[in-house]
Amino acid sequence: MLGTIGAIAPLLGLLGTVLGIISSFLAITDGAMQDPTMLAAGVSQALITTAAGMIVAIPALVAYRYFQRRIIDINAQFETQAGLMIQELYDYQLLDNTYVAAPANSMTTIDERATDRLDVDKSNMATI
Repeated sequence: MLGTIGAIAPLLGLLGTVLGIISSFLAITDGAMQDPTMLAAGVSQALITTAAGMIVAIPALVAYRYFQRRIIDINAQFETQAGLMIQELYDYQLLDNTYVAAPANSMTTIDERATDRLDVDKSNMATI
């Protein structure tokens, strides 16, 4: 959304600039050469809309880039932590090819298989 606002705001400012310049040219054709205030009104409109478009676009683009970078950084942290967790599971032998899928006729759960791998006495599991 911020990226869209940042992209559209300058275009709206440009539209206002074009309309202001058109207004100035219309004032010239209506005899603004005798009254410069009529010409100045169109130029003023053009400058105000251009400035307004930039005032909206610049902070929107800065915020958009900031949040985009934060998302990339957080995603990289998640990937790093997930890799570390998977490595820990392999190190403690809780995850390997033999324990990923249990046989279809097996009644053991993943927790039971994990405690078997760690050689933990199942009778002590209730006290933990």
